[in-house]
Amino acid sequence: MSMKIQFKRFLCESASGDDIYEYQEKYVNSHMLVVMNSYTSLDRFMNLSAEKIEHTISVFEQYGSGWHFNLIMGCDTRIGKFKLFKAWDWMDVPFRLKSKRATINVRTKRNFCFKMAVFCALHKPRNPRKPSSYKKFEHLYNFKCVVDFPVSISSISRFEEANGIAINVFTEHSADGLWHVQISQFNYTSYRTVNLLLLTDAKTGATHYVTITDNDKLLGQRKFHRRKLCYNCLQRIRLCQQNCESETCERLCIFERHRIQCENHEFQKVKMPKRKNGETPTIEFTNFRHQIKVGYVVYADMECLLKPLSSPFSGSVGGKTEKKKIHVPTGFSYAVVKEDSILIAHRVYRGRDGVDIFLQDLLQIATIVADIYKLNIPLCMTESNENEFLSASYCHICSRKFDDSPDDPKCRDHNHLTGLYRGASHQSCNINYTQKEILPVFMHNF
Repeated sequence: MSMKIQFKRFLCESASGDDIYEYQEKYVNSHMLVVMNSYTSLDRFMNLSAEKIEHTISVFEQYGSGWHFNLIMGCDTRIGKFKLFKAWDWMDVPFRLKSKRATINVRTKRNFCFKMAVFCALHKPRNPRKPSSYKKFEHLYNFKCVVDFPVSISSISRFEEANGIAINVFTEHSADGLWHVQISQFNYTSYRTVNLLLLTDAKTGATHYVTITDNDKLLGQRKFHRRKLCYNCLQRIRLCQQNCESETCERLCIFERHRIQCENHEFQKVKMPKRKNGETPTIEFTNFRHQIKVGYVVYADMECLLKPLSSPFSGSVGGKTEKKKIHVPTGFSYAVVKEDSILIAHRVYRGRDGVDIFLQDLLQIATIVADIYKLNIPLCMTESNENEFLSASYCHICSRKFDDSPDDPKCRDHNHLTGLYRGASHQSCNINYTQKEILPVFMHNF
């Protein structure tokens, strides 16, 4: 469910005494929920959606700089058909996967492919593809916890806890390769790990579990005997030593550092871009306007005295920091520097009213700088500048070659504050290569 909410906040008071408000529109979404029963689950969905939206609105009102709820402008409820994900029947492994020799497909009958796939991963009989080879292992595991066969994805967690087995289920796409369906929370623990591949028939929707015997072959990777697979991103991470398996490694190997950070996020997979027309794809920097130096900058420092407090107190309820002294401003100094590193103005001041004087000076400087930014000094070209422009073959902004296109011709770029010629550029680059009208203030130890 999604709602379009209008918020308002007080802006100012008009000459007639009326309040003037500023308005803002935001979309607030609820959580997605599977509705299995239209009589009970639908009411639960509506209640949970209302609670989520109300909570989001209250948080925005509390931390949104004075914004308050005004009215609901619209509501949208999106409904999708839920497809039950189960394994149903036996099917053959596609040739592109079978040729990798990284899976074993037990030829099961009825709906016991999950059971046979787990047995195949944990035991090594003479004929691993024959279901009768696993009868002697059935008494070792508890399958009553999965309720019924075929086994659904939601039932796997119960099987893991009842048998001490970590089960990871993957699916395979011809374009994206191996992808996750279920990643166990018991990976890298004392639980034994089982990796399964879930095949899906595109026509009938039937699915089938297959045992993965070699993840490296299935992922198309080789020579990773000194690395360990991270199931959360399907990357092989280096170990601190060849036989490192401990979670409390004294050297805190690279794999453990990666795993701790990676498990804080949802499953993700690195997909490298493919070549286009034989060329390697690249990422280029295009926000060239961010390379322009600001016209003016202020460097400042505030001096204070430490005044002991009559009665020390804690900064917050239950906090461990005890405040014993307070900073009392006694003066300041600042320097205004131009983009070409020329000192424009500076001041040193001492007094009890140092903060007020400092802020007043900053406002005056900001007003002057804002007026300067409004200037537009015409281009002043010299003979050497003109010769350089005529002979230029590359744009000095984006470094691309000029192609004599009438839609993007070559033009002269100059500094609007000084009128000096900067170089030849594309017209599109020149339009976007604008000066930021801001005044940065850098405070020392602030």
